[in-house]
Amino acid sequence: MTPQQAPFARISRWASNLVLDALSLIVLAILVRAVILVTIETYQAYVQYEPGALKEIGLSVLTVFVFVEIFSLFRDYREHSKLSVPHVLSLSITIVVREIWIMLFEGTATWQELFGVSAVLLVVGALWLAVHRTPWVDRAPRGGPD
Repeated sequence: MTPQQAPFARISRWASNLVLDALSLIVLAILVRAVILVTIETYQAYVQYEPGALKEIGLSVLTVFVFVEIFSLFRDYREHSKLSVPHVLSLSITIVVREIWIMLFEGTATWQELFGVSAVLLVVGALWLAVHRTPWVDRAPRGGPD
């Protein structure tokens, strides 16, 4: 790295860390708000039962899970400066499962839509399983005689 590039690298690293911190705080605020709202909705559903209340609580809980995964992804990126494939796949699975539940609760999805989203879930789940079952070997060059 040349001396002229060093200040630019420090400034860009500082700016990217600032953006990541801001995004992490926003996601954390959304997560706290979502948990509070789910708690209030659950209490209200317990006190005065309404037929559609449990459906809304279920979707709210799945939304909280999505934000937990996003926050976890930001935290890991901040710590390691790289995205983890298993975390990205876990986030994808969480989002797809939420969409499947929304389609099922609404009852307006065609079988083709449900089949398509289920196929996406199957592919992402297979990728997740492949990543977690693959033994990570050290790919460092081996020394010794040729």
